[in-house]
Amino acid sequence: MTPDTKIPRLNPDLKLVKGSAAEDGTPNWRLYHPVSHQYFHLGWEEFEYLSRFSLCTTYRELADKLRRETTLEPDEERFKELLLFLNRHGLIRPVEGLPLTPPAKETKSLLSGLVHNYLFFSLPLVRPQKFLEATYPYVAFFFSKEASLIALLVLLYGAVMTFGRLDEFTATFLNLFSMEGALTVALVFTVIKLLHELGHAYTCIKYGLNVPHMGVAFMVMYPVFYTETTSAWALAGRREKVEIGLAGIRLELMLAAIFLLVWNDAAPGLLQSIAFSVVAISLLGSLLINLNPLMRFDGYFILGAALGIENLHGRGFACARWGLRKMLFGWQDECPEAAIGSRRRFLVCFGWATLIYRFFLFAGIAALVYMLFPKPFGLILMVIEVLWFIVLPILSELKVWISRSADLIRYTRGKMTFAIAFIASIFLFLPIQGHVNAPGVVHAAEYRDVYASYPSQLVQLNVAENKFVETGQVLARLESAELEKDYELTQISLEELEKQMRRQQTDVALLRENQALLQSRIDDLKIRLKSFQQKREQLTVKAPFNGYIKDMNPELHDGRYVSVDDLLFRVINSQQNLVTAYVSEQDIERIHQDNPAEFRAAYSLIETLPLHVKSIEKTNVANLDKAEVSSVYGGPVYSELFQSGNEAVRIVPRQSLYKVTLEPKEPEFLQVTSGIITIKAENVMPVSIFFHWLYALFLPESEIL
Repeated sequence: MTPDTKIPRLNPDLKLVKGSAAEDGTPNWRLYHPVSHQYFHLGWEEFEYLSRFSLCTTYRELADKLRRETTLEPDEERFKELLLFLNRHGLIRPVEGLPLTPPAKETKSLLSGLVHNYLFFSLPLVRPQKFLEATYPYVAFFFSKEASLIALLVLLYGAVMTFGRLDEFTATFLNLFSMEGALTVALVFTVIKLLHELGHAYTCIKYGLNVPHMGVAFMVMYPVFYTETTSAWALAGRREKVEIGLAGIRLELMLAAIFLLVWNDAAPGLLQSIAFSVVAISLLGSLLINLNPLMRFDGYFILGAALGIENLHGRGFACARWGLRKMLFGWQDECPEAAIGSRRRFLVCFGWATLIYRFFLFAGIAALVYMLFPKPFGLILMVIEVLWFIVLPILSELKVWISRSADLIRYTRGKMTFAIAFIASIFLFLPIQGHVNAPGVVHAAEYRDVYASYPSQLVQLNVAENKFVETGQVLARLESAELEKDYELTQISLEELEKQMRRQQTDVALLRENQALLQSRIDDLKIRLKSFQQKREQLTVKAPFNGYIKDMNPELHDGRYVSVDDLLFRVINSQQNLVTAYVSEQDIERIHQDNPAEFRAAYSLIETLPLHVKSIEKTNVANLDKAEVSSVYGGPVYSELFQSGNEAVRIVPRQSLYKVTLEPKEPEFLQVTSGIITIKAENVMPVSIFFHWLYALFLPESEIL
């Protein structure tokens, strides 16, 4: 580039908007390109260059003009960088002699496109500008300070009214666990989020901005509404930008205030459930999700606008990496941000908080994808996401460290870091992991859960909590009108078929043709009748052995109706306890019979019960017979309910587990209690545990492939 290089002409569609001042007080501008709907940040130096483009023909003229009219000292390299930036974004028209290539279109690899598109993609649906401008006068009041103040007062009043009925309010939550409740939540959520986005859009109209489109975005295939509010960059004041970011949340809080009053006035039913859904979704969605600045939701843009920091995540990440290198290796690199003091510390801490939050978020999404998608695609998508969003960023930072390997131990801080890492690696590869932790349940060695054999009515209850009972003693009597009806109908059907069989014995040809079918139906009815007879006998509940009544249902009384799923009580022989533990596949080979162990109840982290291993099953469990450890009932073992045909509901674990039975060293009676069992095991390297886990994860999937 020479002093006689011609100055290109700027795209005539460009618009220049003055922005808020930078941290050091220098003015900023926004360059808006309407065709691509993009905003570009310009500092004072770039503005001085661009404002003189139309007044000069060559770089020599531009440099002379800058020297005379400003305090800048023109630099050819800086000018070339500016031209390259303008050319890359299609903001200038090429001229003869200017050594610039046409702006290249950004291309992504097929893998990159697939990864980003299945995790996040958007579909613009409408161009709402005319509709918003036409309807804004009718809704303008809702975006005023007065409306916000009224909504806040109404919300406080509703909260005071609800406080006295808090138990009733939270109990409404149970109504949502039904098909009608799920449909209500889905409909309410859709309407609320649509109004949320209209709040953003109308606030843009309030400040004379353009809303190019609204649509639906898909995050991990989950649809959410969105509004394009990039035009907020054109606003110079921070308050207006914050108001646009808060508009959706403010509208949701207004809805929460109104429907909190509706809930207090409505009778139990559909209207009260709808009101509860609106309040819960509005408050929880606003406070827990939309205000979260660690993701690119409303809270992120609100925080950035309030602090006057654009691209908050990108700048925070850069400062976090700078702070990490300084902390680990003592590198004296210049901070990527000119900010000093508290502003710099904030960016470093914010960057670290966002990185840690996103690590666990992406790990959680990877686990969710693995569980939701059919195998083996769930595993493939999980691996791709972990590699792309967790492993590759880590490798990118490691690449920087490797490129500066000579500086890694240049400072004392780097030497200390390597010493600590070396010691930690030794512990990873030393066989020091000499125990296995597993969830389990303490229970009596001999006990029986007593349920009704058929939906029935309790007519006589002969026991109470902690009462001693003897073998054969009648504990309760139940009656079932439904069972008696089924028994009688089955008996009548059986008698009719037997009569039909006897009548047909006089006709040899007819008997030969129908005998097999009639006999089969008669045999089925006899089996069914025998089953009903057994259930009738079981309605008279007798003690199976000597023991005590425990965990008795406090709602039992004569005349109460019970279902087959209602636990009536337990009969427990208190002479001896056993402990059932569920051990993972990678740990089962490390424990042996008679190994010592100890049990810690979930309600106590201090008291322990000494145990030893009594038996180890050689095959993995198909069903969890101890519901207390199941995630379905709040336990630590991830599992789900399963029912096939008319069989009873089973609790099926989602991982391979083996049952281990342990025995206390001294007889001691405890009620049925869940907790954690620590079993003495063969020593193993911690790193091998991780590889065993990977092997257990990939082996079933490889068999599918």
